[in-house]
Amino acid sequence: FPSHDRAMEEKGVRTGREMISGHSLGEYNALGSLGIFPDDVKWELVYQRGLSMQNILSTPEFAGQSYRMVSVKPHYYQETSGSGITSVTKPVNGKRLTEIVDQVMKANGEFIQVVNLNTQDQAYSVVGTLTGIEALKSFLDNELSRVSGKEGPGVIDIEGVLVPFHSVKLLPGV
Repeated sequence: FPSHDRAMEEKGVRTGREMISGHSLGEYNALGSLGIFPDDVKWELVYQRGLSMQNILSTPEFAGQSYRMVSVKPHYYQETSGSGITSVTKPVNGKRLTEIVDQVMKANGEFIQVVNLNTQDQAYSVVGTLTGIEALKSFLDNELSRVSGKEGPGVIDIEGVLVPFHSVKLLPGV
């Protein structure tokens, strides 16, 4: 972080007039870069946040649960309503993806939640139990059709993320 700030200043990228933002742990770096608090305070806050998350994850609610995070590209999917001459096919947008996630969660009783809008209607982070995520993938693959010309997966597993980050499950630790 501090070396990154110095490198940006040396290259003339930081002039002191720009706005800096971050997401999740990046928020601490952004605030530290602006001089809101010194590095030792930043590291202590990050450490305490980690302890808070660890304490939540050690509660009985999380015992034996396997969580995953995926990135979903809703614009890779479309759905058709009606039939024959009155059928209408439209792409899935972010709002509809959130409805689908809620529908799948209610149908199978497993936790899943859209937790981050990365790019509107194109990339959304979703966390949930392993079973919930698999149910969502199944719904997308079996109940919707793919938009012609969209190559690659419509759902991408985020490897190594085994915690329901940014979800209501971790709200008590924020």
